Amino acid sequence: MIVTIHDGNQFMHATIPLLSILLYVSIYASGCVSSSSSSAIFRLKDAPAENLVKAIDQGGDAFLSTSSFLLKASQIDKYKYERVLVSFFQTNIPSWNTSQLLRAVKLYQHTPKRFGFLVFSNLQKAPHKQAYSFAWMVLGGMDQSIAAEFADSALSQALLEGHIEKHFVIEMAQAVKKWRLSSVYSVVHMALLKTGESEFVEAMTTLSPQKASDDLLSYLALAPDSDLRQLFLDSIDATSALLSLEHLAQYPPNFGHAHLRKLFSYAGSRQLALQDAALQVIDKLTPTQPMIVAYELSRTEKWVQLAFIERVRRDVTPNRKLLLQNLATLTADENIRDEIALLDF
Repeated sequence: MIVTIHDGNQFMHATIPLLSILLYVSIYASGCVSSSSSSAIFRLKDAPAENLVKAIDQGGDAFLSTSSFLLKASQIDKYKYERVLVSFFQTNIPSWNTSQLLRAVKLYQHTPKRFGFLVFSNLQKAPHKQAYSFAWMVLGGMDQSIAAEFADSALSQALLEGHIEKHFVIEMAQAVKKWRLSSVYSVVHMALLKTGESEFVEAMTTLSPQKASDDLLSYLALAPDSDLRQLFLDSIDATSALLSLEHLAQYPPNFGHAHLRKLFSYAGSRQLALQDAALQVIDKLTPTQPMIVAYELSRTEKWVQLAFIERVRRDVTPNRKLLLQNLATLTADENIRDEIALLDF
């Protein structure tokens, strides 16, 4: 049946099954749904391209109504919208600004995402700074059973082609963490060293907790002692440093680690959160190998040893007492021995 529909601005002709017309009239007559809301739903179902253009270009109410519709839509309607969106991603990306691209990605998240891999590839070609973030938003929203393997392949290909750093976005970290995709651990580690973002610390500790301990201690060693004596860290991200130390307290690093003594520099930090977190790691290590831990302390700069002694003075525990007693037998610095003696254990 050919009918004429008024959308508020103009008249449009559409071919509509008779059953749909009868159903619409029945609902209207019953008073269950107002005429305006019913016609709005009808337009959303029947004109995906028109609605998506408005939602993407205008945002605001147009975006909210389309997004709300997709959340409750039938699978058939979601498929219709996905097909239109995929065609938009293939043709409109160069002309969209960042806000339009983000709205399109958010709308696509409400579809079945059957063509997510294609959208992921199209987004990587976008001339927008956030293109790879948006691409990983799409991939991260897909089913793990198919997306995880594709992500592994995509990162491997990027490594071979020499543009892996474009994938160093927090959405990638969130996706591989959610999937527990341990095969890409080395890429996540590289991303942490490049960006310092705390999301990569969280991903590393999820993908391989014990391996992450040694790698995170190496990351912590990137901060020079002079930086740790300041109120604010400049060389590495403070949140990433704190998360790293908290992880080390649960998964202690190997005693043979080249930067084990760096823990004492953090214990002498002027940032109390880092100081307390480092002390917890040292307390965890000391009972197992007290002499090795004391030896590592003896290899640090004098200010680090004095700062640690002062910290112990404020909060003495049996493990810390044993550590300083061992330090007294190892150090050749009389001032250090005198400071330890003043504690009167």
